[in-house]
Amino acid sequence: MSVAYEHLKSLSDAMPNVHSIGILDADGNVLTSTRKAVIGKNFAYREYFQAPQKNPDPDTLYISSPFQSVLGLWTLTLSRAVIGPDGKFAGVVTASLAAQEFNVLMQAIRYSPDLWSAVIHGDGTLFLSSPDHKEPIGMNMATPDSFFSRHIKSNREVSIFTGYAAGEEQMVVLRTIQPAKFHMDKPIIFKVAREIDAIYAEWEKNTLRHSSLYILLVLVGAGGLFFSQKKRRFVERETSKAEALVRAARRELETFFDVSPDLLCMVDLDGHFRKISPSWTKLLGYSLKELEGSAFMDYVHPTDVAATKAIWLKQLNGEAVAGFTNRYRRQDGAYCFIEWCSVCRENTIYAVARDVGERKEAELKLRFMAYHDGLTGLPNRQLFFDRLARSISNAKRNKKQFGLLFIDLDGFKQVNDRYGHEAGDITLQTVADRFVSSLRENDTVARMAGDEFVVILNDLGNAHEAGYVARKLLDAIAPAIVIADGMECHVGASIGIGIFPDNGTEMDTLLVAADAAMYQCKKNGKNNYMFSGDISSAETNEADLIFSDELHKVGVQEIDEQHQVIVNALSNLSAAIKNNIDEKEITLLFDELGRLISSHFLSEENLMKRYAYPGLESHKAEHEYFLAEIPNVKMKVSKGFGELFMVRLIRHYLMHHILKEDKQLGEFIRQNDIKG
Repeated sequence: MSVAYEHLKSLSDAMPNVHSIGILDADGNVLTSTRKAVIGKNFAYREYFQAPQKNPDPDTLYISSPFQSVLGLWTLTLSRAVIGPDGKFAGVVTASLAAQEFNVLMQAIRYSPDLWSAVIHGDGTLFLSSPDHKEPIGMNMATPDSFFSRHIKSNREVSIFTGYAAGEEQMVVLRTIQPAKFHMDKPIIFKVAREIDAIYAEWEKNTLRHSSLYILLVLVGAGGLFFSQKKRRFVERETSKAEALVRAARRELETFFDVSPDLLCMVDLDGHFRKISPSWTKLLGYSLKELEGSAFMDYVHPTDVAATKAIWLKQLNGEAVAGFTNRYRRQDGAYCFIEWCSVCRENTIYAVARDVGERKEAELKLRFMAYHDGLTGLPNRQLFFDRLARSISNAKRNKKQFGLLFIDLDGFKQVNDRYGHEAGDITLQTVADRFVSSLRENDTVARMAGDEFVVILNDLGNAHEAGYVARKLLDAIAPAIVIADGMECHVGASIGIGIFPDNGTEMDTLLVAADAAMYQCKKNGKNNYMFSGDISSAETNEADLIFSDELHKVGVQEIDEQHQVIVNALSNLSAAIKNNIDEKEITLLFDELGRLISSHFLSEENLMKRYAYPGLESHKAEHEYFLAEIPNVKMKVSKGFGELFMVRLIRHYLMHHILKEDKQLGEFIRQNDIKG
């Protein structure tokens, strides 16, 4: 969630109108938010949570009713439902828009002092007004026979009314904003109004002036030449003023094009740039002289040409374009992503664009992070299970063999203990790089957890090829690994090999076969490989045990008794899965296992505090890592996706944790008891 917070903060900082962005779970608790003060709070009572909860549709943009925040600011919150892998409601993502941030935009359209504008929620609540003296913020506009109610009933996108409102005669235009592609559950209504008297005042003034002039010309027609000359001079002055106004408007347009950071352009109907802002030269590298007059399609990436032409035809048919993205060629030959908003008016396309390359890069990075291990860059468990399912499907369809290698590093704990976790991270990264270099492109190596890796060897000619690859991997990691300041370390690996279809035709049986072979290989002497077919069923079952000898005894009665209770619960869960017990019963057993593990970790932490254990923080970090992983394991178990294997992952973690952390804790407690 710390990573999620940083990305949400970047998005929020880039969009001034967005007050905050947050993620809530299925119970309405804030998991993370750009407003740290609300993290951990519950907002299940808010409409922006209740609406998607009652009717969860991931394609719907829910528009909440405006409300006043604790700071007295009017806020509009947008939300989208998050649907979990099980197809059920898993929470919401929200973005809160601060109404006052839109005042600049509202002021920009006021071309006359008597014009005022407002934004109204679909339920009738007025939450933004510029200026704000006409109708108070929070007023309900959905009164019977109001302009708002008549507009809503008409089902038109735009309505124009004249009549009395707020004690004066007005001309009012209302427009419904509800683009189909956004799937908004409620519309936003934009309202613009002017006083009728103000509209006609200038017309009346001009009419009176021209009438007087006409009468004057009739009355003094006899003056002929004198008054004719006087009129000509008057017309010249007016023409000069009009020309001055045109020149001023042109200067204003030039200034706007020069100072705007956005990419502004005007394009004729033949597709050529008529006018373009200097910001284009900074982005693309071409000069204004090169760009103006050139065809805009000449710069579009070949893959995006068809989509760009389709958008162009829509514009020519009168449709406005917003949010369209394509790639434009720079002068150096590279391409950048540009997002467009444009409209066609009087034989000219007016467009505003911006460089969204950083946003696209962030999206790709987020997508990569979702399916890859953050330390090694290898595929994570989610991507591994997807590729394993694909390999099984392809092998069944084409009647092929493939190998599954389960790898556990030997000596990695000693590296961590002697040189520290940073050295351990360098070791894992080096091992991952050597594994990747030793495999084919169509094979997959993934990091399962800690120092455990899995490899999928597709399209094997025979099972022996998997053994050759296993030996190749052992040889690859045998050379010394440079960790820091010229220091070196060595690690080995125990590799268990399962072959499809010899050792299983389903995901779970194949995973368990490879894992059991690895377990037996480690027991037989480590730094070697073993085929699943070379071990007995008794040895396979033995690998399901957490511990069965004094090696895993901590020597503290409270901890050892709790370990045994967890062992029993794990055995019950494993047996239930093997016997195809009802899924609800398996979920209950898993929840009970999670409760026992959480309770055990709490007991250990209380003992560490009582005895002032110096390794408290690192020990707690191990607990927190595993507790964070439990939901991922539970999801796999509840979906019938490698259940036995995921239970065995819990076994691996507990076994490593007992040897790495609990044994040291037990020794410390026993020594302090003797001293006491």
